[in-house]
Amino acid sequence: GLSVTTDVNDDIIVSGFTKGAVDASHPGAGGRDVLVARFSATTGARTDTAVIGTAGDERGAAVTIASDGNILVASREDGRAVLRKLDATNLSNVLFTQDLGSIGLAGEIAGIEVSGSSIFLAGTSDNGAFTGGAATVARAAQGGRDGFVLKLTDQGTGVSADSISFIGTSADDEIRDIEVGNGAVYVAGGSRGDISGLGQRGSKDAFLARLDATTLAQQEVERFGKGLEENTAEAVALDLDGPGVLDKLGLPLGSVDRVETRTIEVQTTARAGDFFKISINGRPAQSITVQTGDTLDDLAARINRLSFANEIKASVTDGKLKIEALGGNSVDLIAGTGDQDLLAKFGLKPQRLLGTDALFQIDTGPKRPSDPVEIEVGGVFALKLDQPLSLKDKTAAKFTLTQIQDAIETTKRAFRSLTPNPFANQRPGLNDPPPADVLAKIQNYSVALARLQTNSLAGPLSLFG
Repeated sequence: GLSVTTDVNDDIIVSGFTKGAVDASHPGAGGRDVLVARFSATTGARTDTAVIGTAGDERGAAVTIASDGNILVASREDGRAVLRKLDATNLSNVLFTQDLGSIGLAGEIAGIEVSGSSIFLAGTSDNGAFTGGAATVARAAQGGRDGFVLKLTDQGTGVSADSISFIGTSADDEIRDIEVGNGAVYVAGGSRGDISGLGQRGSKDAFLARLDATTLAQQEVERFGKGLEENTAEAVALDLDGPGVLDKLGLPLGSVDRVETRTIEVQTTARAGDFFKISINGRPAQSITVQTGDTLDDLAARINRLSFANEIKASVTDGKLKIEALGGNSVDLIAGTGDQDLLAKFGLKPQRLLGTDALFQIDTGPKRPSDPVEIEVGGVFALKLDQPLSLKDKTAAKFTLTQIQDAIETTKRAFRSLTPNPFANQRPGLNDPPPADVLAKIQNYSVALARLQTNSLAGPLSLFG
């Protein structure tokens, strides 16, 4: 299926196409035919089927539930947009069929939404004269392929075309999805032109547009892209009920601001009142708590005020909070309680941080000869694998290989650091004095070697002298 929705019983309605018979009761008409099927919400079994078509090419592209509970199916048929209403109790009973006009062989239907008696059909057309049946043009086609939103009124036995708005540029543009709510129509897609009027970012930019649901006047278009990349927004979702997936991801509801708010509550899932604790050199832990409107810079300043003796340092670089222990000091990061654990929401675990002097066992204080030698092993070893890694081309693969090889070498160094003296287990007694018998043999070998050297210095030996 190319589109799916659910009815009042939570049964699943799917529309698409079939090439041939679905079963003995639903033969094909030739070529591709519109297919609509209902599946039980409880058993998953197919409970109803409709195959609609001719010898031409017909494809069901979008399906939704009409205000009267029946099924609306939009299809593309030999380059034309066609809307049907099917009986909800018997999908094979077609209540009406209405040809909305040509959207061109390169045209597509992206989706259909219902709000009361209004039907909103979205798609892409290479026919700039498409009106869905004499609809008022709120915004004209701009050339090439353009996205469109067509507003229709459901009259029970048919539809009337109210207004149509084209979203696009003189380049190639397309709409891939539609949502309706809060008095607005939202469409998502892709454009190869300057769709927002603010300049093109990539060779193809994804976009999100908002239109007035009454007049289809275009209110705002935001494009998303990156140089030399092709991007298309494939879907759009509208949250009308408050907290949901966006809230879980730490993303706010509302308009997308071009100037991004940098507060902790906007950028992360943390909220005012979340906290963690810091203990410096074993002293009593002090809380670091998020307050309304805080940024990471505010949090860093709060951490730095915990000590004025160069024991701890917090800084923010490229939107990342960094906490360091300085010199020979140690800093313990302690988790908050329950759902207010700020460390967890920052993706951190409770841990101990060591300053450079403590890490490398640098002792700047006085030490007596009688003080015992304390052997410390281990240390902190960073693999530096926090940046994105990819194999999409040779350059990216080479960089990835280098990063992995460096991480392997770091792991080897970390393993070797676990043994204070790597030679301690090699050949016990290697540095001890040799036994007396071995020492005597060495002396005999030395005397013999000296005699040989004396004879060689006396001159050449001749057998015929």
